[in-house]
Amino acid sequence: MAPERHDVTAHYMESLRNALEGRYHVEREIAVGGMATVYLVLDLKHQRRVALKTMHSSLLDHAADRFVREIRVTARLSHPHILPLLDSGEALGVPYYVMPFVEGETLRDRLARETRLSLDDAVHVALEVADALAYAHAQGVIHRDIKPANILLSGRHVLVADFGVAKAVSSSVPDDSQTQVGLILGTLAYMSPEQAVGEAFIDSRSDIFSLGAVLYEMLVGEKAFAGATQQEMLARRFLDAAPSAQLKRAEVPAEVDRVIARALASDPADRYSTAGEFEEALTAAWRSGAFLTGTIRVAGNPKEVPSLAVLPFENLSGDAENEYLSDGITEEILTSLARRRTIRVCARVSSFAMRKSPDDVRAIASRLGVRNVLTGTVRRIQDRLRVSVQLIDARDGFQRWSERYDRTLADVFAIQDE
Repeated sequence: MAPERHDVTAHYMESLRNALEGRYHVEREIAVGGMATVYLVLDLKHQRRVALKTMHSSLLDHAADRFVREIRVTARLSHPHILPLLDSGEALGVPYYVMPFVEGETLRDRLARETRLSLDDAVHVALEVADALAYAHAQGVIHRDIKPANILLSGRHVLVADFGVAKAVSSSVPDDSQTQVGLILGTLAYMSPEQAVGEAFIDSRSDIFSLGAVLYEMLVGEKAFAGATQQEMLARRFLDAAPSAQLKRAEVPAEVDRVIARALASDPADRYSTAGEFEEALTAAWRSGAFLTGTIRVAGNPKEVPSLAVLPFENLSGDAENEYLSDGITEEILTSLARRRTIRVCARVSSFAMRKSPDDVRAIASRLGVRNVLTGTVRRIQDRLRVSVQLIDARDGFQRWSERYDRTLADVFAIQDE
């Protein structure tokens, strides 16, 4: 860091520390972007380290509305794979908001280190991002800036961050962004053709394009529409067919390659219509492709492989706000099981559609095309958790296995791993 930059930063941090005195203690700067800076701070009330994002004061006259809109949009979203908002306010005349401090790295950091990911890891990340997008889209929010830098990795957990250029497409979501035709917001390397040319209206299919570009890069190690100039990058979206990941990396299953190609179609009408549809297609392609490439060594027809649906765990805490906890545990267990290619796991979208279904387990299993169903309950009392799980054979309705886990809330990830 240049001495001048260091002096300015140190002076501002001291001023910010004084402005937040009694509520947060600013420890250090952890990230700097074109619009904002993120600091590691200590939440004095709860004695926990969190991340505080504050807009650059030099942009106050030009971007304050956009930053405040990011706060409003993020505050609406509650999902296991979306970085949540914990608090917001104003300091030194500039808005800020607080989010969890994620021990890990961005997908961009990991790609910079490894160039490309294993097939398992790439599909895992894409599926969790797709799940987050399906939720955001259902809330009427289009992210518009899905890229490796906005995907956080913490162990096996994936979080989508930075809704700074998100677009509301529902009347239930306030949108004062006033985006006009010709105004381009986002990151060109990953944005859809319609977003790149500044069309006034874009929908969820734009995010699907961006996710397809991220998945391609995770598998191949290079951008889908690379170019020496921005003009070349833009032109390739319209003039070139979607690139083939399999041609660059032979072990990519053809079925996965076809999913990427459809997600990267230049015409939105040719892409998946929803993130949930993309998620289901990628899940099916990955399993099918794994069988076809011989990476699963199970005798007999793939249809004879054990099949399982993980139904949404029931929240028994009597508090609707704990619904996110039971859903989060369900999500992590489902994702972990889905990574085991010796078993077929029903897609999340299909499983969660069975929430509160009046049908019995055998009827649900028949509708989902599986032979086994995993169900569970979550009860929270203050900082204690009790998770009960049952594995049911849908052919006769009898339990094949059950277990109960009593832990503290801080051990929730350990419960999921067990």
